[in-house]
Amino acid sequence: FDIVIDKLPAGLSGYNITVTVFIECNASTIPSEIVAVEFPSWAVLHANSSLPSNQVWIKAIDLNNEIKENATNVTLATITVRPLVEANTTIYLQVNKLDDDEGYPINAIIKNATLKILYLPPLPGISNPPTDPDNDGLFEDLNGNGNIDFNDVVEYFQHLEWIEENYPVEDIDFNGNGLVDFDDIVELFMEV
Repeated sequence: FDIVIDKLPAGLSGYNITVTVFIECNASTIPSEIVAVEFPSWAVLHANSSLPSNQVWIKAIDLNNEIKENATNVTLATITVRPLVEANTTIYLQVNKLDDDEGYPINAIIKNATLKILYLPPLPGISNPPTDPDNDGLFEDLNGNGNIDFNDVVEYFQHLEWIEENYPVEDIDFNGNGLVDFDDIVELFMEV
C-alpha cells in the first residue's frame, strides 16, 4: 500500500512517520508483518527501521526540492505487508515529524486505512505461496517463484482439485467463468 499526502500548500522538506500494522482476527488483534519499504525517487536520502516487523519508522528528505508548494497526491512510501492469515488489516500512521519547504511543521490529518489481506497457502510440496506478478488480481505464479512460467501451468494441472478446495475461485479463475476448470489451465498457458 502507498502512503500518500493529498496536498502540500508549502511543499515538503522531509518527514518521519511510524507505520503499525495489525490483523483483526477472531475478535482479537495480532501483529502483521511489514516486510519491505520502497521510497519514491524524490526521496534521495531515506531510512527505515529494521524489517520484518509489525511496526516501522520511515523517514526521508527532499534534497533536490522536487516537492514544491501546492504539490498534490505525493507518495511518501510504499509499504509491503506479508499476510500471516487472511483477514482485515488495519494500518496506523503516526506522524513524528513533517516539515514544509521552510522547515515549519505541517499539520496533517491522518486517515488510517483497512486492507483486506488475501493469503493463498503454498501448493502441496511448494514452499512459497502464489503471487500475482502482473497485478491483475489473478495469482498466475502458482509456484511462488515470482514469474509466470510453464511450471505454473504444470502445478495447476497437477493440483486442480486441491486448488478448487483451497483457493477462492476469483483469484485463480483465468477464463472468468466463475469455476475452477481445465480451461483456466489453458488460459494460464496462453499467458506463458
